Amino acid sequence: TRRASPVVSPRLKTSGRLHCQRAPAALQPGRAEIPSPLHMLSVTNTTSAWLLIFLSGLLEIGFSVSLMLSQGFSRFAPSAIALLSALLSIWLMSLTLSVLPIGTAYAVWAGIGAAGTAVIGMVFFDEPANLARISCIGLVIVGIVGLQLQTKA
Repeated sequence: TRRASPVVSPRLKTSGRLHCQRAPAALQPGRAEIPSPLHMLSVTNTTSAWLLIFLSGLLEIGFSVSLMLSQGFSRFAPSAIALLSALLSIWLMSLTLSVLPIGTAYAVWAGIGAAGTAVIGMVFFDEPANLARISCIGLVIVGIVGLQLQTKA
């Protein structure tokens, strides 16, 4: 096997010696770079982007509910679910940004999370369900649909 030749970096270590690091595999002769499995998850059309935004919004609802159930991160399971949901939600939304405008993607993602969390709060946690609140949630949903239709046009 052939050893990679070190690439000299212009940065100096505290000892005054030059810092050496190996060249990336793509720059080494005879070695091809193997793409990461995550690299294969690229979004190329608006339909799959909207599906991922919807799924990401559902994870955002899971994050919000788990955050409340974690009681200030003092309970392990809800805290872990909250953190995992948040990370997955943001990551899925980020995959769509090569296809959707960031303002639209973020507004729809946040709208799904906000409206869904408000509905969950009313149904499962005895939060007020008055006409004004339900009407405002309806307006958020109309805004989400409007943004989706405008992006497709």
